[in-house]
Amino acid sequence: MRAALLELTAERAVRESEKVWAEKTKRDSSKEKDFSVAAGKRRKGQEGIDSAVERLTAIDNDLADLEKQKMKTPWYLLFSQMQSRHMNAVRELDLANCGLHATGLAYLTKIMLELENRAEGVKISHVVLDGNDLTDAGMGVLASFLRLTRNLEVLQMRNVGITEQGVSELVAGLVTNRSLRLLDVRSNGLCEMGAARSAVSGVQRFNSAVRILLS
Repeated sequence: MRAALLELTAERAVRESEKVWAEKTKRDSSKEKDFSVAAGKRRKGQEGIDSAVERLTAIDNDLADLEKQKMKTPWYLLFSQMQSRHMNAVRELDLANCGLHATGLAYLTKIMLELENRAEGVKISHVVLDGNDLTDAGMGVLASFLRLTRNLEVLQMRNVGITEQGVSELVAGLVTNRSLRLLDVRSNGLCEMGAARSAVSGVQRFNSAVRILLS
């Protein structure tokens, strides 16, 4: 489901661009002095619009179906329950090997920040994401979360399919973070250690309080 969501979302952006270009082609046809050229441009533009709209409709239907599937996943049900409770009682959130993917991280971090900003209830300080296929695609979302969180102290992300690029993007979120004390990104076999260590070293010039485990 993760791959399908990402692929459809990416394709939707492409089709939207195609639609915009086709609309421009149709508008520009009015500037042509030659009637036959203008008619050809207008026809080509309309065909492009129709094709893009047809595909966008199909994509939106597929995304809606995937959204319904997502709402039945264990992690989504858990996050929804946490959000609905008046007071959070979870301090350590263990989501290891639960099928969480990159697109789910946006929902997870949204809920965690919402819980942090509530006046009452326990704050989540330890999150385990080991064994989920997060890949580099989810690291931007986590980096943004790390810039905002004031309570997370431990983040475990072993064997989540990230490369040195993902590590670099993730640790960039630690430059201004003042709460995290341990980031564990070991057992990510796709990661080139030299480049990852270089990224970590650069970040720790600004934040030496966090311990980052790589190998």
